[in-house]
Amino acid sequence: MKHNIKNKIFNFRVVILLVAIITAGCNYGGRSSSPTGDTSTPQNRGVPPLTIDNTGTYPVIKGNVERTASVWVHNNSDVAITGFSYTKTYNIENIKMSAKSSSGCSDIIPAHSSCMIPFEVPALDAQHTSAALDIKAYYKIGNEDRNVDQVVNFVYIDTSNESATGVVSLSKNLVVNSLGNKEGYATLYLYGTGSRDTIYKINNLTLDNPGLNVNNGNPVQTQLGGGQVIAVEVGGSLLAEQSFNT
Repeated sequence: MKHNIKNKIFNFRVVILLVAIITAGCNYGGRSSSPTGDTSTPQNRGVPPLTIDNTGTYPVIKGNVERTASVWVHNNSDVAITGFSYTKTYNIENIKMSAKSSSGCSDIIPAHSSCMIPFEVPALDAQHTSAALDIKAYYKIGNEDRNVDQVVNFVYIDTSNESATGVVSLSKNLVVNSLGNKEGYATLYLYGTGSRDTIYKINNLTLDNPGLNVNNGNPVQTQLGGGQVIAVEVGGSLLAEQSFNT
């Protein structure tokens, strides 16, 4: 299949395979897969009221000029969260850098609602192939000050070698975990391979687990360019000690 025809459109059906695993329901540690910081809430001790989605590893595509991305934040509680703010710290080859935060969320997040917070994508290359971002959110619930953090990992990908076959790929290492809440969420990233003038039309997106759905950012009937990355959130009802990973 040739991809050197300008703006040629390839139709794709994306299948997201999510495998059930059992986790320790009360252990919210683990910097690479679960948010930390909250240990209790006024409503249900041990259940975090605010969560930042687990994410798949973010693909930094060679030659991609897009330098911003987003992840979803959820208020899982029955009351509004106030005073929301967050910080970002990047670790690129053990060099830590802080970045100014500009939130897509207001300082008040209503009960059982979600919003997106943006972050900068580091400029990786063949010599600097990985990085990590620590997002730490601060907020109030009632009169209590809280915080929660999440890590987003980045990996450099050269998709030019894949241009002959042409695929829509998924970010790796995605875990959906409820953390003791009734529902769990995670943000994954879809990206197209090949040159920028390659266009993929996503006709269908299927989750192989019936308990999960596309919660935000459904890409069906949209177009994805070569080297472009888009965020898709999946979520659904989970058992207290159940999670799903790719």
